[in-house]
Amino acid sequence: GVINGVNVGVNAAIAPVLQLYPLPTRQTPAQAAQGIGRTDVTNEIPGHEHYFVGRIDYNLTPSSNLFVRYTLDRASVFEPNSGSAIPLWNSNDDSENHYVTAELRQALNPKTANSVRFGTTRTSEEATRTDLDNGLLKFFPERQSGSVNPGSGVTGVGGNQVLPFTQRQTRFIVGDDLVWSGGGHSLTLGAEYER
Repeated sequence: GVINGVNVGVNAAIAPVLQLYPLPTRQTPAQAAQGIGRTDVTNEIPGHEHYFVGRIDYNLTPSSNLFVRYTLDRASVFEPNSGSAIPLWNSNDDSENHYVTAELRQALNPKTANSVRFGTTRTSEEATRTDLDNGLLKFFPERQSGSVNPGSGVTGVGGNQVLPFTQRQTRFIVGDDLVWSGGGHSLTLGAEYER
């Protein structure tokens, strides 16, 4: 390598890692003499999302009404620069979320109404590395490739170190409200359970 115009050589152990860096595309003669340069990297991050909402309102009787809503949100993103500005370490991020809400409202008598509701949420996200695993950044056997971060404004090389991961969550909620009104007064009682 060249430091301040002096060729200091490159250690054979680090030479393959340095070859992962692209050659400079912008460099003044003074920068070339010092062994520095700049590379501009532009990438697209394609993403897709599919969203669906369905709703039903149904009058069971003149005094009772049922409401149900379902929502689906599915998305995917391909990120070419996951972990480094150099687009050799890619990742996919896929998510799928389901939401269901239902409510039954009833007028029990002219002064009393009841509302029972149920909801559930199922979220799922999975992010995986789809990058180059050439063995150059394999520091420990049986583990994913690592990364090298030289500092001093030089971009690091290597994949995203928090991937892969999967997150799934399922939540339920059940509630009931009872409302009584008479004259100038009203009373509301309710309970809700969430898990």
